[in-house]
Amino acid sequence: MAMVQCPVCRARLEERSICRRCGTDFTPALTMARESMTMAGHAVYHLIQGEVANAALYLRRATLMHATPFVLALETFVQSLSSLPVVSSSEIPIEESSGEELAEEELAEEELAEEELAEEELAEEELAEEELAEEELAEEELAEEEIAEEEIAEEEIAEEEIAEEEIAEEEIAEEEKLSTHGTFINKKHKKHKKHKNKQKNKHHF
Repeated sequence: MAMVQCPVCRARLEERSICRRCGTDFTPALTMARESMTMAGHAVYHLIQGEVANAALYLRRATLMHATPFVLALETFVQSLSSLPVVSSSEIPIEESSGEELAEEELAEEELAEEELAEEELAEEELAEEELAEEELAEEELAEEEIAEEEIAEEEIAEEEIAEEEIAEEEIAEEEKLSTHGTFINKKHKKHKKHKNKQKNKHHF
């Protein structure tokens, strides 16, 4: 039977016999509670066998160790079946080694629970490290994508500037061509006009 909360500081015991917050050791109390339940179990066995007197003796001992509602109710029931006087609990032989064995089992359970807790904490740390590494990798990939997009944008801008320069050069060349062609036409027109005037003067004389 395990306590859920520490009666001293009200912290959760989580099936531990020593409070992790205040350090109170409840091993003796828990051992007595377990012994009480063992005695109650013996009482039930003797009650089933029809040995009411023996059941009463074991229940008396269980009540002195740890009077739970179950033990008290069972004791009341047994006493109603028998008119036996209250018997001293010293008449019941108790194995001295049972308490030590229970304490060792409790200690082994605590060590196992601590190992499991340490493994869980280690697994959580590893998971947190993996998540952090994934986040860093995602940030690096995002940064690389942004750099690549910036480079592409710069290349597009450079291409647009080159295209604009080529268009401007073509327009300048076209203007120069048109200017040269216009000058040639003007010269030809003047030459033709001069020749025509010369022919006219010749006929006039």
